[in-house]
Amino acid sequence: MPKQTFFNLPKEKRDRIIAAAKEVFSKNSYEEASINQIVKLAQIPRGSFYQYFEDKDDLYGYLSSQMFLRMIDAARQKLPECDYDPFKLSEQILPSWLEELFTGEDSSFYYRRLEMFHRRQMPHLKRQVLDNRLLDNCLSDEEMAKITAKVKLGDASDFDFMVQCISMAFYNSIRVGFINYEATGDANLDELKAKLLRDLHYLEVGFEK
Repeated sequence: MPKQTFFNLPKEKRDRIIAAAKEVFSKNSYEEASINQIVKLAQIPRGSFYQYFEDKDDLYGYLSSQMFLRMIDAARQKLPECDYDPFKLSEQILPSWLEELFTGEDSSFYYRRLEMFHRRQMPHLKRQVLDNRLLDNCLSDEEMAKITAKVKLGDASDFDFMVQCISMAFYNSIRVGFINYEATGDANLDELKAKLLRDLHYLEVGFEK
């Protein structure tokens, strides 16, 4: 998490630093991206960087979490429309997330992240709060209660398990898309979306005997 001095900066300067970091991380692997590149592009002294962030790891984690939170916030807006049904919500929102990951304006950043994840080269993850814990912090108690009642979950551990299952279906589609993109230069979004919706359907209704 950035230091308070970062949040005290004028918005224009904060945006400039974030834009510079995003560009550097999009064009380079995590290991190759350097603080020198970021401060040069952002036009700030190197010493100022450490007034705002602990290190490169801290900045990268913040970038990643902010993108994730933006996507989660968009999903929250659709909760009432989906009557707090987590599977209906997933079917509506996750295919659009696949599009954003592979073809959106930040797709280059996501691709570098996927590349590191695929190769198990993600040292920055040690400071990030991911998946269920981050999602729990995004939902109000009322929203959690409505979701839990909609799918008749027993307790918080059931909710966590459901989120893990939906997340795994989504991550598996991302993994397949990344492999396709590496091999052919095309993630084949139509096939990915069809696979994702099929997997979500099986999670919701199970397998018929």
